[in-house]
Amino acid sequence: MYQAQAELGIANEAISRTNLSLQDRLYQLRTETKDAFDEAKFLESRWKDVEREQREVCQRFDPQFLLFRLRHATTAQDDAFEALASSFVQSSPLPSSGNDASDVDEFIRQFRELRKVYHKRMMWGDRWASGQVSWEDG
Repeated sequence: MYQAQAELGIANEAISRTNLSLQDRLYQLRTETKDAFDEAKFLESRWKDVEREQREVCQRFDPQFLLFRLRHATTAQDDAFEALASSFVQSSPLPSSGNDASDVDEFIRQFRELRKVYHKRMMWGDRWASGQVSWEDG
């Protein structure tokens, strides 16, 4: 019985020495694993940020967002030429005094340009609404 205990003690010491010889390598692997895990977690959080940024960038080219921008620009164009017309009418209080011919010519040029852009945008919006605009991916 003492011999069996002695053999078990020797075997236990051998296992202990083996474990101690592997201890430094195991601590090194533990550290490397922890570093790799921490880096993976950081990259995972960065990935979420990159996906959010990508969605924001792609949203600007989404057909619904482009239609919204077209409608908004059409409304802004309408407001711009209405403001131009109002300022021209208010700058000439008496019809008999009239405006300088160059002022009238300049007003007509600006007004026509603003109306042209407005009507182009309206036509694009109408075509879009009637399904004549198609989007191809790729």
